[in-house]
Amino acid sequence: MGLDLEDASRTVTKYRREGRLLGVYMVDPEHHWRFPIWQFDDRHQPIVRFADVLQVLRGHGPYLDERGLTSGWGEVEWFLSGHVLLDGQAPFEVLHQDPDAVIEAARVEYIEEGNDVGF
Repeated sequence: MGLDLEDASRTVTKYRREGRLLGVYMVDPEHHWRFPIWQFDDRHQPIVRFADVLQVLRGHGPYLDERGLTSGWGEVEWFLSGHVLLDGQAPFEVLHQDPDAVIEAARVEYIEEGNDVGF
């Protein structure tokens, strides 16, 4: 992201907490967060509209616990799984070329169809 190590850590933590980046919680070898590379563009910045996808997933999908927190694993599974509304491609594969299509797939799956579109 063009930041030194200390600033990068602070920035990605801030972005994760704001829902602008997807962090995946790891416990081995110690507790830490990992950030899938596919959510960044060629300049190492979060993909445009990535936060909009997360907002739909977390606002309408089953990804947050009763305290409103997530480990990120459920969202990663969604991004890595083939999706019928994206012609069988996984959302992460479409994200760079057509983030609007990914947002629409999430919206249809979780808002219009109420999480029951037969996947």
